[in-house]
Amino acid sequence: MKIPVVDAPEVTVSGTTVRIASGTPSSFICYTTDGTEPVIEPDGTVTNGTWLKVNGARTNSGAITASPGSTVKAVAARSCFTTSVSASVYVPVSSVAFTVEGVFGGRNVTFESETEGAKIYYSSTTSTLTTSDTCVENGETVLFEDFYGTIYARAYYNGKWSDVARLILQIPTINDPTITYSDGKATIRTTTPSCYIYYTTDGTTPSITNGTKLCSNSYGQIMLSSGKTLKAIAVRSCFTNSNVVTYYS
Repeated sequence: MKIPVVDAPEVTVSGTTVRIASGTPSSFICYTTDGTEPVIEPDGTVTNGTWLKVNGARTNSGAITASPGSTVKAVAARSCFTTSVSASVYVPVSSVAFTVEGVFGGRNVTFESETEGAKIYYSSTTSTLTTSDTCVENGETVLFEDFYGTIYARAYYNGKWSDVARLILQIPTINDPTITYSDGKATIRTTTPSCYIYYTTDGTTPSITNGTKLCSNSYGQIMLSSGKTLKAIAVRSCFTNSNVVTYYS
């Protein structure tokens, strides 16, 4: 008759909580958090590892808290049974999440990881991040002025890295101008600050090479006689031009 073997434990992780359970009744679980193999001698003595306990008593089902970047290994044992093979799980360093605020004059990007105490490294040129790249504190905010492209970031804790997170800062589009008319005057404005507005009154499409530029940024008035077709566009460096808007006087 063969000696029965204890079922290998099931080991799962959520955040820093590791749950360990064995399907073999009356078994006990021994675990490590440093990636080494738990060792239980034939007489039941643990020479490497810790018994899983609930309320001070050994158990075959329970949870522990493990440090991010650590590997938990567990075996299940029962008297007169062969100890199970080990099962393991890696407790990851939480990836970076981004919070973006602002559009005009630059955008503030906050770098955050759920792993407390983690350092965050980022780059706008490479996804192969190392400790030679720019480092910020967890939760720190960085202003990106007139930058449009991809930001790569990884959290670093206890000698371990999180997965690479990516943030795409897209080129913003200027809000379309509005045109209002009163007493022979047309008022042209856009709510996007620091723009140049170009206009035509001959029906052609305005651009930086065609038409007249308003003297004031984002706003201006012109005399407009009846029967004219006024077209306007707003432009700004590092922004996508607005649509061309048309007004018939």
